[in-house]
Amino acid sequence: MPKALESVDVAFDDMVIEWYKVEPGFKATGKTIGELSIRKKTGAAIIAIVKRSQAKIINPGPEQEIKEGATLVVLGGREQVKACKKLIQNGSI
Repeated sequence: MPKALESVDVAFDDMVIEWYKVEPGFKATGKTIGELSIRKKTGAAIIAIVKRSQAKIINPGPEQEIKEGATLVVLGGREQVKACKKLIQNGSI
């Protein structure tokens, strides 16, 4: 992951991969990927998480908790990724 950037957007035709930092106050903090039903509600998938400590979790499962300061690597169509970011930030779409 590039260190100098807060957000990275990589596009492959209709599919994008975006890095998204979990900021203080985001409603998803403390909830698991499964509790949020991210894939079911948005169609996007969290394909990796980079913890604040820089430890990496590749292909996190539904039991993985979303923590403040972590960077989520999200894969999907542009609208799917946008919906996922909204879900992480607001707790709903």
